[in-house]
Amino acid sequence: MIVYMNFSQSILEIITEEVALALQTITDTTIDSTMPQIPQNTTEVGRESIPLFRINHAGEIMAQGLYRGARMFLLREKLRSQFAQAGEEEFLHLQLCVKHLESLQGTTSKLTPLSYGVAFALGAFSSICGESYALGFVAETERQVANHLREHVTILDPRDQEGKKILSVMLADEESHASWAKNEGGTTLPSLVIFAMKASSNIWKKIVRVL
Repeated sequence: MIVYMNFSQSILEIITEEVALALQTITDTTIDSTMPQIPQNTTEVGRESIPLFRINHAGEIMAQGLYRGARMFLLREKLRSQFAQAGEEEFLHLQLCVKHLESLQGTTSKLTPLSYGVAFALGAFSSICGESYALGFVAETERQVANHLREHVTILDPRDQEGKKILSVMLADEESHASWAKNEGGTTLPSLVIFAMKASSNIWKKIVRVL
């Protein structure tokens, strides 16, 4: 369980706690990447599902960074608490992905720390731009993630029933988070930003699938 910071903390305390939480998130939800990405003895189902869930794991790592970073400069305590709650729900997704990867004898991406760091920076920048932009960035991110999960549901090996259940849980939460962020006042991002988000996401998915 991740504990979220009190906004009354000093800058040094905030930085120290954020570093500790980042390390906790990364180390507690990473499978030894020195192992082969897809072991030779993995079942056919595993060979199909492992790359997909490595992508999903990387996405949930980024969700943690996004929510943590976005909270850094939000002033409304209610909104900060809502971001904390959403982050906790996303952390459950992270644990589910790790558990399923372990059951398939798969590993997580070697780029997990980078995924977290990039997402944290983007989240922090969005909140610096203002509350509506932070919410808008979350809403658009979750919308794109939901579309990605729908795609995974359709291409996942039908024999991987546990994986399908996990994707269904994640999809429901992502849609809920997108609606929440929009209803809280999230602005619609410029089309160029949306395009850049989608393009970079597609590139990143191809990278973490194999690294």
